[in-house]
Amino acid sequence: MFVNSAREKVLHFSKSSSLACEEDIAKVTAMARKELWVAKNKELATIEQSCTTDQNSKANSSASLKKDFKFFVNNIFGSIGALLELGLYSFVSMENSLVEDIERKFDRSDTIWYREEVRVMMAEITKKHFKSIVRIAKSQMLGFSGTETEKILKFSSSKVLKLIEVLKKKGFELGMLQNSGDTEMRCIVFVERKITSLALQYLIWKLKLPTVVDVGYAYSANADRNVKDPREREEVNKEKHRMKETLRKFRTGAINVLVSTSVVEEGIDIPSCNLVIKFDFPQTFRSYIQSKGRARKKCSQYVLMVEEMDKDSEKQYMEWLEVYKMSMQECHSKKFVEVEPDEQDGEFYSTTEARLSGTQAMVLLHQYLQKIPVDRFTRLTPAWTIKKTGDDNQAKLYAGLGLLPPPSGYLASVQLPHKTPLHIPVDGKVKARKEWAKRSAALEVVRLLHQRGELDNALKVKKREYVKEEDSDDEEETEEGSRGNRSFYRQTLPPCMETKSSGPFYLHCVELKLVKPLTNPRYILHRPQHDPHCLGLLTSTPLPSIGPLELFGPSGLVLADISCKQKISSLSTQQMLLLTHFHRYIFSTCLGLTDLLDCLDLPGPLLVPVLRGQVGHSDKIDLELCQKILRHSQQYSDSPTKVNTRAISTKSRVDKFYQDLVLYPLFLTTAGPSHFFVEEISSDLTASSLMVGMGMTFKEFYQVHHQMSVEDTKQPLLRISSACRQLYMLAEGGEPVCDGKARTHRSYRLPELMGVEPVAAGLWKQAQMIPWVLHRVSSLMAALPLTQGWERKKLSLGVEERADQDQLMQLMISSQHNTVCSPSPGQMVQALTLAAAGDRWDMERMEILGDAFLKFSTTIFLYYKMSSSSDEGDLSLARSRIVGNKNLFHIALTLGLATCGIVSTRMDPADTWTPPGYQSSAMKEGVTVEEKVVELDRRMTGWGVGDIRSWINKDDLKKLMIGDISGDELIVLARERRKELKVQGIKLRDFRLVSDKAQADCVEAMIGCYLLHCGMENCLGFMAKIGINLSSSSEVEEVKERKQSEERLSLHSPQQDAFCSVHAREEKDKFLHLLGKLGVDQIEKITGYTFKEKSFLLQAFTHPSYGDNRLTDSYEKLEFLGDAVLDYLVTCYIYTSTEADPGRLTDIRSALVCNNMFAKLLTDIKLDQFILHCTPGIYCKIRDYLEDKWYDETQAVDEVVDKALKQINEDDLPELDMVEVPKVLGDVFEALFGGIYLDSGHNLEVVWTVYRRLCPNLDQVVSNPPINIKKQLLEKFPTVGSVVFSRATQEVGGTVTVTVEVPWVEGRKKFKGRGRS
Repeated sequence: MFVNSAREKVLHFSKSSSLACEEDIAKVTAMARKELWVAKNKELATIEQSCTTDQNSKANSSASLKKDFKFFVNNIFGSIGALLELGLYSFVSMENSLVEDIERKFDRSDTIWYREEVRVMMAEITKKHFKSIVRIAKSQMLGFSGTETEKILKFSSSKVLKLIEVLKKKGFELGMLQNSGDTEMRCIVFVERKITSLALQYLIWKLKLPTVVDVGYAYSANADRNVKDPREREEVNKEKHRMKETLRKFRTGAINVLVSTSVVEEGIDIPSCNLVIKFDFPQTFRSYIQSKGRARKKCSQYVLMVEEMDKDSEKQYMEWLEVYKMSMQECHSKKFVEVEPDEQDGEFYSTTEARLSGTQAMVLLHQYLQKIPVDRFTRLTPAWTIKKTGDDNQAKLYAGLGLLPPPSGYLASVQLPHKTPLHIPVDGKVKARKEWAKRSAALEVVRLLHQRGELDNALKVKKREYVKEEDSDDEEETEEGSRGNRSFYRQTLPPCMETKSSGPFYLHCVELKLVKPLTNPRYILHRPQHDPHCLGLLTSTPLPSIGPLELFGPSGLVLADISCKQKISSLSTQQMLLLTHFHRYIFSTCLGLTDLLDCLDLPGPLLVPVLRGQVGHSDKIDLELCQKILRHSQQYSDSPTKVNTRAISTKSRVDKFYQDLVLYPLFLTTAGPSHFFVEEISSDLTASSLMVGMGMTFKEFYQVHHQMSVEDTKQPLLRISSACRQLYMLAEGGEPVCDGKARTHRSYRLPELMGVEPVAAGLWKQAQMIPWVLHRVSSLMAALPLTQGWERKKLSLGVEERADQDQLMQLMISSQHNTVCSPSPGQMVQALTLAAAGDRWDMERMEILGDAFLKFSTTIFLYYKMSSSSDEGDLSLARSRIVGNKNLFHIALTLGLATCGIVSTRMDPADTWTPPGYQSSAMKEGVTVEEKVVELDRRMTGWGVGDIRSWINKDDLKKLMIGDISGDELIVLARERRKELKVQGIKLRDFRLVSDKAQADCVEAMIGCYLLHCGMENCLGFMAKIGINLSSSSEVEEVKERKQSEERLSLHSPQQDAFCSVHAREEKDKFLHLLGKLGVDQIEKITGYTFKEKSFLLQAFTHPSYGDNRLTDSYEKLEFLGDAVLDYLVTCYIYTSTEADPGRLTDIRSALVCNNMFAKLLTDIKLDQFILHCTPGIYCKIRDYLEDKWYDETQAVDEVVDKALKQINEDDLPELDMVEVPKVLGDVFEALFGGIYLDSGHNLEVVWTVYRRLCPNLDQVVSNPPINIKKQLLEKFPTVGSVVFSRATQEVGGTVTVTVEVPWVEGRKKFKGRGRS
């Protein structure tokens, strides 16, 4: 017999008499359920009536509430009912366990979507009524004075008593175990609920039965657990380890009774079990069979417990028993097959961890082939050849020569298919039987596969890792390297811009020049080149000359040039104090940028005033002006400098002296600018003039509203303009122009009531441009270390003119050395500027170019380093680890791009920029305000990184700084505002929020920048320096470890041929035969390229199913190579031939470099006829594809969609089976170009020439890229919600069906589509 069938019996137990307290407990339970129901429904109504919550949030809230309600009603009160069925003893003993369940639910840290107080209320209701039930149950047991055993027997149900009886007798037949020779009982008691298993385990343990050595329990570790919660996960792991230990003890006999849920019914091997008790009647036939199957030991018993008079269960059992008997008869009726004995010579293959026989080797060989990834048309099978060796005549001949004859018998040889590392037949040893010979060959294959690393030391097929597609648009993805994974980074200035306390110092003058004045300016034009002063930067390191930098100021286009004027050996302490005070005066009083900022001891770089030198004299720092500013600050409130009203007359309204004043009101104002420029002296308005629309004179106005008396009523008024304008100066378009409107009284001020700043208006206006200058300078200095040879050259930054298309294309695909070894820092700044910065340039186009080159160069490197020992899956995985965002992100971290380099935010001096020498204000606890905000943001569980900024304001930060509000209180406030949708909003100045993906993109953009300006070889040299060393002398692991190298780059020598072994290279006749079958001459004529080494062409057209070609590999590795080559060439072309934005650039690239396009090109020139394969499925797919070329991608959107819709005339739901584009077509096309690349000696120009010949419509596609059908349909019906797709449903055979509904003439109409995905 094949199956050990357990003896089984149904044991009946009497129905337990009703408990005296049963009615009271039922009333309490009903009351609890009612209160929970009311609480749930009330909260559901609140959720539905909420006006501030969207539908998705309402659904989440309702689902969360119902889930918790179900827990309290079913899990807790359902468990109470189950325990009462066991008896009062079990219920009371499990009191603590149920309380722990309630508390764990109450304290659980997972997110809830409804009000927290409602969950608290439901927990309190549950605990309150649970205590009442416990009190009732315990009252029934009061006064009992017997032993623990007597207590159990008195307060347990008849079902439990029957179980105890069975355990005492070791089953339903007392002598059955003794007759089997096994006196030890190993029993599993199967129950439905976890709480039942705990209660019975405790009860049996307390009884101390003589037949029970020890008792354990088992249940699903994941039951009622939130495995996403780290704390819950830890509990799950602990429970799994505990259950594993329990099962180990059960197998060894340390535990001989196991009370378990269905967790051990299936999948867990317990061969020592000889008694199974199904305490709760099985719910399904499967459960019956699985539980019965646990009693597999000889003479084992299976007990099914059924209540007396339960006819339904009895009937169900009899039906299951009949089905079981029929299946057993069928199994036993099978003819006995004699098993051939294993080989007798004891041939094995052993490692330090495993030992394999020939039979096992045969199985392992097939397992290995099955796990190799192939398309669905390919089935990898070994080819066996068995020859008889030696005979009697040969033996006689050897004996006559006095030699030992060769062994006679059978010699097996096995040829493995494509996609394996063994390319030649593998022979085994001569064996007496054919089957033994095959096993010997299989053992030899195992040995070779183990040596090649295909099998591990345990002789298991190594698990393959698969490439995970990166979804760069997924904001919710938080894996390292993704767009959704973002962090705050503290911003730092480049080290070369620091100023140390001791000399020497280097003075750099910031020369500003108005070169393109506005034609219709609103204010007086300011020509900074005519000012007697300019501003300077004092640093401890000489900076390169910089300029021109374009700024778009209030007067027009201004060019800024920065140059080092002189070296200053030292400065006295007093001089440093004066200069530091000037620096702080500019950024605080003049620019007003120091709100919520603290000044540092020594700014860097230090902003200083420079007095322009006269002819023959050099510029110098104006310490007198610094002294003047210091005196002004000291006497600001006591004796401010006032305007001399007596000297003002209407004749002097154009006097330059007054126009160079910066004024401020001598009275307190709550709104409006704090400082003003003088535009002109009014010729008709005085202090006694009437204010239009106010009904009073200017003198009366100031007396009434500001309590300021005016002495000189005849003084002319000054027309002023704000000296606190915030203008974006990095792009044109925001400059103030004259609107022609008449000026109101708000544009005039009384000179008598105005104070004068010690700084001239010209220098003040220059200072307003300094933040923008420093922003550009710091960007250039951060980019400087990423370039070569620019330390002594003049640096500039601006929009560059586009180079000639053909020259640029030639530069990027030519292998010739380029004399330009590095881009300029200005060009590198563009590669480090994100689109979110809103500048005149960004890195996105360069990133696309860098991405393509990185993929291409990495592919070449891996092809030569790994191709001989790996398949295309291994190559793709290795490439993904090098070019993936995670790796590039770590490179960016090493370079420190996010802290000093990447321009990630729109420049705003007042909100997103910290002046040099300042940092966020300090708090009492020792951290800065912004550091505290970042810390609080990390504590916002369930929120996105940086979200807290949207729900707090500057007033909150000020309170946080002075201690009026704590961090915890601010968190509560932010949560309340978010709940009430009261959006606030702050921006951080010391920190930038940058995603991992953005940093990875910048690394690709830098690569693109080097490629664009310096060519491929210099770009590879830069990549090696940042940790992507693809030199032929480098190793794959070194590249994965991001090992940087300054060594001279050595390129890979081109592969000579495609033969897979020396043996294959020598089979000339076979090679010529295969070339003849391929049709080499015709292929070369069609492509216009003649292969110097034909083996590349043979490999490119060999499908894995084609077993006749054992001289080369199949096309996959060439396809891996050709894909990267074509992707790079096409990307270079569309980059140079169009000014398209990055989104359209990606669309064009996707349209040209895809399987559909390549399949179309291959079939257009009829190269599909030459593919070598042995699979009818491929032929059928290609035929269907060629017959179904109904969709012309070059047609206009309306024509394509209208044509499809007009073909529908029937009333039935129209259906369309989408014919699949065979992947083999695109793969062969890519492999062909991979072969051309190798055969031409890595000549990209040759490859590009052939591609242009085979893709004549390239320019047409670039100018008008095709749109996929779904996108066309959405464009046909652009109204939101007019196109509705159903969920995909899978039919028999794997076909996927989707229905789409669109507007129709008479309402709406549905269409159905079918495909494989």
